[in-house]
Amino acid sequence: MLLIYCVIMAVISFTCLLIYQAYYCSGADNIQCVVKPALQVNVKKIMACLFYIVMAVSFYIYTEAEKQMPAKVFKYLLMLFILAATAWIDLKTRKIPNMLVLLLICIRFIFFIYETLKEPDYARFNIIQMAFGAILCLMLLLICRLLARNSIGMGDIKLFSVLGLYFGYDVMHVMFFSFLCTAIYSIYLLAFKKMKKKDSVPMGPFIFLGTVLSIIII
Repeated sequence: MLLIYCVIMAVISFTCLLIYQAYYCSGADNIQCVVKPALQVNVKKIMACLFYIVMAVSFYIYTEAEKQMPAKVFKYLLMLFILAATAWIDLKTRKIPNMLVLLLICIRFIFFIYETLKEPDYARFNIIQMAFGAILCLMLLLICRLLARNSIGMGDIKLFSVLGLYFGYDVMHVMFFSFLCTAIYSIYLLAFKKMKKKDSVPMGPFIFLGTVLSIIII
């Protein structure tokens, strides 16, 4: 039953975020103007929807093996769905929408309330973890931005800080894998002269990839 819920959540999340993506990228004044075009079926959208479903099924299989609670499965799965959409938008526009960052914050606090009601004794530790993860990311990345001008965008800093709310101090693993993937891809582009030293690459896709690797490996 949990698997069915994960698949349904994948389809609903993909549909909603597909509409938002079309609205954000088109710059339309009214979201109703992009609903119909956004829902028109094509090969790319079918593949993207299948990707969401495969991600949901894979995550379910992984968490089932780890005996994770359903609430934890839904929390991280929703986070991954939104990160995937954020990665795609960042790849196309070089921007991370504040709306999706706020959505991630809202989802985290909804699950925090649930976790607090279920395990009140765990609430204080949870708050410390969330605050530590978010502040740690914010401070470290702001320092990096100051030391190396424009080394990382503010959108990326905000996204990492929000992930700190989800992972606590384990967000360091997310940062490590994200920067590692970014460095490998940048070296590849430089080696084959597909980019110059002054050019930059969007980090959104690598933050998503780093998050997935962190969940699987760590």
